Amino acid sequence: MAGYKETPRQKMIGMMYLVLTALLALNVSKDILQAFVTVNDGLKQTNANFEAKNEMMYNDFRQQLTQQKEKVEPFYLKALQVKEKSDAMVERIKILMTDVVAFTEFGVSPKKDGSHRNDADWKKAYDIDLSEVKKTDNFDKPISILIPDQAKPETGEAYKLKIELENYEQELIKLIGEDPKTYDMGFNYEPGFNKFIKREMSWEFNTFYSTVLAADVVIFNKMIAEVRNAEAEAVAKLMNNIRKLDFTFDDIAAKVVPQSMMIPAGSNYEATLFVAAYDSRSPIR
Repeated sequence: MAGYKETPRQKMIGMMYLVLTALLALNVSKDILQAFVTVNDGLKQTNANFEAKNEMMYNDFRQQLTQQKEKVEPFYLKALQVKEKSDAMVERIKILMTDVVAFTEFGVSPKKDGSHRNDADWKKAYDIDLSEVKKTDNFDKPISILIPDQAKPETGEAYKLKIELENYEQELIKLIGEDPKTYDMGFNYEPGFNKFIKREMSWEFNTFYSTVLAADVVIFNKMIAEVRNAEAEAVAKLMNNIRKLDFTFDDIAAKVVPQSMMIPAGSNYEATLFVAAYDSRSPIR
């Protein structure tokens, strides 16, 4: 889409996804499952790095706020909204990932009122390491949560999550003042051609259908990385908007300012000599 340029972070996420796709194309064995664990560990570390770097940007915002409150505050308040929405989106993904792991590994059935989250096994699944999960090769139980009925995709959690991610992206674009119709932050949840089905299928089908639990966990952590990357892009954009309000200079010249335009005969000529920076593009110099 117009306005979108892939960032280094997004390139890195894309490379990780290529590794994941290659793994999915192979028969699932213990070695492959261990490879999923390795990729997942890398993604979790990447997500932790994203959070740390994003927090540095928020700290930079706070520092500028103390120095130039009137100019910085409107953008800082928007940055806080970006953080709030991003944290909520990440937590939404983590909860769904935990629902899938807890149901597959421990048999904890998800309930609409969320009461299952009080279960001890569900809480254990929330922070469980993928290497400790025994049923990483199971694909029946995850699909019963994510895509229970292909004829009614809107009933599955994968479809609901896709809609929430698309809404999240649009909300961030509006916050940074871009046109939602022309600006793209890199999310891609469009249907795509499925080489096994040999026709175009929905994003949720291509992403989650018949994938083993280990792959699902990696996919969820990839989504978290995409959210943290979008958060970073939005905050950086807001920071740049502050700098647009600063005076900019593109040239420098020596200036002479005489103390008087009239000099009587025999008196000394006095003037102030200084070097000035200015914007050659401005009509007023």
